[in-house]
Amino acid sequence: MVHDHLGCMDAERNAPSFRGVFIPLLDALRSTSMQPTEEIWNKRPLCPYVATTFGASYHNIAPVPAKSNLETKMQPTERTRLLGDVEGFCQEIRDHEELCYVEHRFNHHLVPLALKYNVLGMPVPADFGGRSADAVTYARALARIGQEGTGVRTFFSGHTSIGQYPIFTWGTDAQKRKYLPAMCRGEKIGAFGLTEPEAGSNPLEMTTTYELKGDNYVLSGVKYLISNAGIANFIVTFAYPKDKPRAAGGRVSAFIIDADQPGCHREDLVAKMGMPTANTGMFELVNYETPKDTMLGVEGDGFRIAMGTLVSGRLSVAAGCLGVIEDCLIEAVRYAKEREQHGKAIGKHQLVQEHLAAIEMHRIATDALVYQAAAAKDAAAKQMADYLKQLAFHTEPEEEKP
Repeated sequence: MVHDHLGCMDAERNAPSFRGVFIPLLDALRSTSMQPTEEIWNKRPLCPYVATTFGASYHNIAPVPAKSNLETKMQPTERTRLLGDVEGFCQEIRDHEELCYVEHRFNHHLVPLALKYNVLGMPVPADFGGRSADAVTYARALARIGQEGTGVRTFFSGHTSIGQYPIFTWGTDAQKRKYLPAMCRGEKIGAFGLTEPEAGSNPLEMTTTYELKGDNYVLSGVKYLISNAGIANFIVTFAYPKDKPRAAGGRVSAFIIDADQPGCHREDLVAKMGMPTANTGMFELVNYETPKDTMLGVEGDGFRIAMGTLVSGRLSVAAGCLGVIEDCLIEAVRYAKEREQHGKAIGKHQLVQEHLAAIEMHRIATDALVYQAAAAKDAAAKQMADYLKQLAFHTEPEEEKP
């Protein structure tokens, strides 16, 4: 079967025809518009295999979550303005990105254009120069950015999702004011240094160490496959105490290191199978000295910071992948309308329609899960904020003395 690769054969045997999914796309093919509209997207039904696969009610998974229901933290006018700025950025970056993709190099127009449209700090609180975007709005922005290429989205993941996020979540007020406004202005680029040559999916196996000498921490170790490593001004980095490694019960700590200081040696990694416009690199810290006030969070809390940050980072990757699927579908629909065989556009042939419907089914499933995950992240953040407020204003009664 054409759609065996979907891995949902059992669900498909009892599912309605592909026509139920493809009708909105057929409408798009017949229209004069080259890109399916949001109205067309919103008319499509949810594929039954989504509900079957994830064990949810057919009506409980919305193909496109209602914006008014999910995006509650931003004012509608601010949300519309931000997404409009993202659209402007995407339209202007595309020609540059396509050329850089062919030439396999980083797109140096990216940061200036992102600054022009003020999208370098979308989820950063406005007090620190950002746009205060909630998780759903930010995911929607990254999905649009993902249409312009994974290299573009990777920059935002490294700079914002895992670069700015740990600072405005766990940083001191002084750290926030030192780094976040400059990052939102494009004066500083961020990165996240967790992965090592022998510590990938299990970061607890890292070998980078730190020790306190006087008023400075001294770090040594190698970080590998780091997004934005070659262009970053600072990197959130993780290490074990030198005198107490993991085997001895040591706990990871996090630091904000200046990538331009002596002792930090960087190298771009250009031999990659994909993402040629993303800056990927490695760096080695050789007796690298950093002031005590660059520790992020409390000592020993680095692993919790890393895992909390990766929730933000992985959601940004998922949103970007949604954009890739959307762009693939847009390009496929465009080509199906332009290419003719046997006296008609190939989009009028049933086999091509099935291929397009399969892409749309993947897009629907991804769309639903990405925005529901983002909504869950927003809800969790609100619950934590409410809890902290309760702690701030609640005083335990003193115990009675005997």
